[in-house]
Amino acid sequence: MKKCSNNFQNTAGSNCRQYFDIVEKILFFPNKNIYLQGNDEDDIVEDIEAKIQAATKYNRCFVFPLIKGLEDNSEDLKTAQTGYGDTVILADGKQNYTFQYLQDVELTKRLRSFNNQEGRVILVCSDGSIICEKKDNKIYGFLATPYFRQGRLPNGNDLVVSTINLSFSDATAMEDRVTILDLGLIPSEIDGLKDITIQMVGSDKKNFKLIDTLTGEDVTSAYGTLLAVVGGWLVDGANPGTAPTYDSVNKKFTFTTAATTSVSLADPAALAALSTPVLGIESDVLAITA
Repeated sequence: MKKCSNNFQNTAGSNCRQYFDIVEKILFFPNKNIYLQGNDEDDIVEDIEAKIQAATKYNRCFVFPLIKGLEDNSEDLKTAQTGYGDTVILADGKQNYTFQYLQDVELTKRLRSFNNQEGRVILVCSDGSIICEKKDNKIYGFLATPYFRQGRLPNGNDLVVSTINLSFSDATAMEDRVTILDLGLIPSEIDGLKDITIQMVGSDKKNFKLIDTLTGEDVTSAYGTLLAVVGGWLVDGANPGTAPTYDSVNKKFTFTTAATTSVSLADPAALAALSTPVLGIESDVLAITA
């Protein structure tokens, strides 16, 4: 059967030309079925913020570090030659980029948990727009696989950077299904969640501090009044009966009843839903032993 292609599109240019701007942030979605929702730009921005605060990691939007440079390693067009020596283009090559970010050894150790894990990525540009995929009238990220590396030792002359290699899975997605949405985002202000370690103070199982897991810094005072609420905590797997009190002198939270099995903050979605939202953190679960 002869295969004909006559589904041509008209070629007049747009009154408002769209183009790729410099990429400064990468949003990563482990759940490949997740797409952005909203009726307008403000709704979509709120949806991104909500996905960053998602209760479970699988359904979360992870924010990779601020980008400071890139190298294009994309495949060339796939071609073949006829017997008469003509070159015929068979297919697009897959896109691949190595992005640079300022070296942060401890952060990169964590980011390497994403290595070789295919998910969807949305690119956030310096002009506030996002580069994404429109499929079935829904806004997705592109299927891609990241790989993080610490970077090279400094030679005294160069800026010390770490790298993200991003390998796109579908050669045609960024050609035929790409779309640009102007959301007015500020890339440097988009951040992922900070890991918090719950630390018990003393032995009565009633007093606890908040420690920045990455730096070891005591950050209890930063959340003192915000987290002195019932909905901010899980004690033995449920919200406590009464809110903890915050001791600003000793920088600790105190509960009226001792924990018996575990203590943690509520999940990020629950923290975001508090009357005064607490954003940007997720705690471990501290196991209480006899």
